[in-house]
Amino acid sequence: GLPYLVQHGETGYLVDPDQVTDIARRLTALLEDARLRRMMGDASRAVARARFHPDVVARRTRDVYFEAMGMNAVTALPVRPAKAS
Repeated sequence: GLPYLVQHGETGYLVDPDQVTDIARRLTALLEDARLRRMMGDASRAVARARFHPDVVARRTRDVYFEAMGMNAVTALPVRPAKAS
């Protein structure tokens, strides 16, 4: 899994793709433990909703644009007052 998306042991497992034995061990643990699958699935869903809900993504995108324009995203006013001529 990707470290940005997976919290090892909570939302999934991070494994070295070259470590076949470790991958097999982790998959076996998930196959044999319904409670673990449910716990990791629920935790993953919560993280996905918190990070990727359309409202969250829209707000972050808006903030990037306002920052690029030098404006405060909350007030839509310039971050630094314009200098008097």
